[in-house]
Amino acid sequence: MYAVITTGGKQYRVVKGETLHVEKLDGEEGAKVELDGVLMVVDGDKIEIGTPTLAKGTVSAKIKSHGRGKKVEIIKFRRRKYSRTQAGHRQSYTEIEVTDIKSKGGSAAKAEPKAKVETKAKVETKAKVETKAKVETKAKVETKAKVETKAKVETKAKVEKKAKTEAKAKADPKVKADTKSKAAPKAKAKSTTKAKATTKKAKAASKPKATTKAKPKDSKDGA
Repeated sequence: MYAVITTGGKQYRVVKGETLHVEKLDGEEGAKVELDGVLMVVDGDKIEIGTPTLAKGTVSAKIKSHGRGKKVEIIKFRRRKYSRTQAGHRQSYTEIEVTDIKSKGGSAAKAEPKAKVETKAKVETKAKVETKAKVETKAKVETKAKVETKAKVETKAKVEKKAKTEAKAKADPKVKADTKSKAAPKAKAKSTTKAKATTKKAKAASKPKATTKAKPKDSKDGA
């Protein structure tokens, strides 16, 4: 379980029992403080987010000491102007130890056993899912290998069958002779049909054309 708090204009991620430096707080060494600027509390799968802070969320801490940080030197220098400014600064801080984290659901001490149980359940579920995925992957690979082997065997059988047929045809000349004898009547039938058509055209051309005689006109004078 952990919380995200804000104090002194900065945000910190804190866990119970952790010691950290924050901006200077009012209070003597050994005093207890309540930090109510809790932005978020995470307890296993349960996540509570404030808007911007949690109404009932607090972080209890104990002041261990007050101190000052390392010196920061400030130098301002402008060349050819006989201008140089030098200063130092040490930021004050307070060292605190987090003793408890509270949210709507309760404190960190009560929630820890539940978090452990949930973590164990997650690990078991993850292991089962991974095992199942491995088994499925293995089954797919085996199925694919079987299909490919079957296809190869069938292809090989077809090739062998074709090769045998061709070898048999080459070795047996009778098969070729039968094929030629079957093709010959077809060719003969085609030539006969063509000859008949030519004869028919010649006869039609040799017939004389019929001539038409003009009929005499009836004369009215003879009547």
